[in-house]
Amino acid sequence: MSRMADASLESRRDGFLAAGATFVDVVARIRADQWTAPGLGVWKVRALVGHTNRSLVTLATYLQQPVEVVELATPAAYFVAVRGVAPADEVERRGVQAGEALGDDPATVVQASYDAASHALNDNGSADPAIHTAGGGMALSAYLSTRTFELVAHTLDIAAATGVGVLVPPAPMIEAMALAAELAATKTDAGAVLSALLGRRSLPQGYSVIDM
Repeated sequence: MSRMADASLESRRDGFLAAGATFVDVVARIRADQWTAPGLGVWKVRALVGHTNRSLVTLATYLQQPVEVVELATPAAYFVAVRGVAPADEVERRGVQAGEALGDDPATVVQASYDAASHALNDNGSADPAIHTAGGGMALSAYLSTRTFELVAHTLDIAAATGVGVLVPPAPMIEAMALAAELAATKTDAGAVLSALLGRRSLPQGYSVIDM
C-alpha cells in the first residue's frame, strides 16, 4: 500500500472517530423528556438517534464481511448507488426500529457502539480491505467517509431538534462538506448550489443532496 493510501485511511479513520465522539457527546446530553420530540421528518428524536447510531454499528459489522471486488470507488458513488434502493418508508421503519433497540439507556448503547467501532478499526490496523456495504463492495477508507458524513449531518440534526450545543471538529466537518459538494455536483442543479454557497441566491425549501 502506498504512503498516500495510508495517509488517506488514517485521516478518514481519525475523521470518523472524531465525528463519532461528537455524536456520543450530543446523545449523552439529551434530556429524558426529549426522546419523543420531533427529530427529522417522521422520526422522533429516538428514531433519529437510532438511525445515526447505525453508522457506528454498520462499520463494525461490515469490517467482518470482506469482499473480493470493489464496486464503488468513491464515497459519492456509494450515495448515488443507494439512491432509491430502499423505499422511503422502509428507511423510516428501520430508523424507528433502530431507535427502539436503544432501550432504556440510549446514551450507554451509543457509547458501546462507538467503542465497538473504535476497537474494530484498531484491530484492522493499517489495512484498507474491500468490505461489503449496502451499495456494494468498497474500500474501507471510502466507506469511512460515508459514515463520517452521516454522523456529522445527523448529529447536527439531533442538536437542532434538542437544543443541545454542538461544535463539530474541523476535520470531519470539512470531510462532510467536501462530500456534500461532490454529491451536489452529480445533480443537474449543481450550479444553483454553488451560487447559494456564494451568497448569490437561496436554495429551494427542503433541498438536499441525499434522500434522507
